Amino acid sequence: MKKSFLILCYELLSHYLCFPDVADTYKSINDGMRYLRSFPQNMTEFLTKKNEIINYIKQVRENNIIDAYRSNENPCLLIPVPSGKTLEQANPHELYRNLEAEISRLVYKGIHQTIKHSYEIDDNELTAELLQQDMNILQKYKL
Repeated sequence: MKKSFLILCYELLSHYLCFPDVADTYKSINDGMRYLRSFPQNMTEFLTKKNEIINYIKQVRENNIIDAYRSNENPCLLIPVPSGKTLEQANPHELYRNLEAEISRLVYKGIHQTIKHSYEIDDNELTAELLQQDMNILQKYKL
């Protein structure tokens, strides 16, 4: 993923907080970033905070419009779930990676929501455009 595209999209979201759905997604992104900054550094802390982090991940995965888009090339879109493991079985590194990915997915969701407020466009078409991570898409939709 292009970090510069995601950073710019995140910054753009702050200009569209007048839309309640975008404001809610923006808050979820910030909650996730707080979890990343304070991610447990030892096993005792990890075991104490693990369920809280898992609950956050599960909550923000519900009804993410980005999940509606599936393609043959990307069946498990942007989610680095360990093969054959649940989040509850994930080690600290795996859970951290899932948390990072969830924040990225939320940024896509927020930009998707923002664009949909101004343009009539098919959800899958818009998601496909966003996943190309081309800065021109932001200009196309006048963001």
